[in-house]
Amino acid sequence: MSLIAAGNAAGRGAGGGLVQLLTAPVAVACAAVAYLASALRLTAIRRTPAQPRTVRGRHTRLRSQIAE
Repeated sequence: MSLIAAGNAAGRGAGGGLVQLLTAPVAVACAAVAYLASALRLTAIRRTPAQPRTVRGRHTRLRSQIAE
């Protein structure tokens, strides 16, 4: 069994236990809050990449850009 398969099995079991423990409406509300948080984080991503910095009118080297 791979680690991913074990994670899927454990995650589904934990989800079922959470539904039994908190009741289904609370579990659905938790999922909705998680989706809302994800959407808010996605809106924080820049749409245009930052312009490369120049040093004294010259473009920076590729090695220094990769190092960032």
